[in-house]
Amino acid sequence: MARVPLQTVPSVELEAGSEVQFGATSVEPMRDVVTDDIERSGKAMQQFGQVLNKLDDELNDAEAKQLSNDYYADVTDIKNRYGSLQGINAVGTIQREDGTSITVFDQYQEEMKAALESYQAKASNGVVKYIFENKASVYTESGLNDMTAHSLTQLRNYNESETESSINNRQTAAIASYASWNNPEGEFIKNWVTGLDDIRELARIKGWNTDPNKEINGKKIGVSEQYLEKVEEYNMKVLKGVIKKLEETNEHNQIQPFLDSIDPNKTNSEINKIRKKTIEKNKEHKIVGDGKCVDSII
Repeated sequence: MARVPLQTVPSVELEAGSEVQFGATSVEPMRDVVTDDIERSGKAMQQFGQVLNKLDDELNDAEAKQLSNDYYADVTDIKNRYGSLQGINAVGTIQREDGTSITVFDQYQEEMKAALESYQAKASNGVVKYIFENKASVYTESGLNDMTAHSLTQLRNYNESETESSINNRQTAAIASYASWNNPEGEFIKNWVTGLDDIRELARIKGWNTDPNKEINGKKIGVSEQYLEKVEEYNMKVLKGVIKKLEETNEHNQIQPFLDSIDPNKTNSEINKIRKKTIEKNKEHKIVGDGKCVDSII
């Protein structure tokens, strides 16, 4: 029987913990480059969007400014054209093609409104329209305020001019009606008094005080000198006109009674001068029974 040789294996002592052990090792995780790329891409898109928004804002603002500037030019043109009108041409009424009436002021106001609407329609989007309307409202208000001020001035001037014309017409009519000067219900008195009423209206327009009892801060201010001068001027023109007519018709005997009716107390220095002159003239004439005057030499 065969024998297996005895083999001796060197004994090796293993210290505690020296055996082969398998445990966790330090492993660095793989970087998530995909997520980083997405974040970078997102930020880039966000920045790009912000740039686009800024460009849109600037474009909208530029377009709105252009519309506003063009509208301002139109408003200025409309305002200046209306401002060049005077008197009745600025405050009168005109006929439209359809037969309806409209004031000149309203016509120019409608023209400004049409201009505004045309520029509103040109806005490329709602933002531009909103910005434009905010800017345009300032120009519209300013233009209308200037036109309104001009309208009021021209209305006052027109009224004043027509009142002056009415005074002159009444003065002429009173002189033409001289023959009825001593008739309380005659045309002379009617025209003369109406002229004085027109002077009071003129005083109202010009702001002249006609009330002798009017007070300011408890103190009477008195009747305006301008009003008193206008009345005096009117009365003297009528008086001289009537006297001239009486002289032209050789009715010299009517002159003194006429002057006495105007100034019965003889307190008006100007009328007293005229009275003195007419008396001297009458010395050169002989008053006959029928009221006609003949030269005393004849």
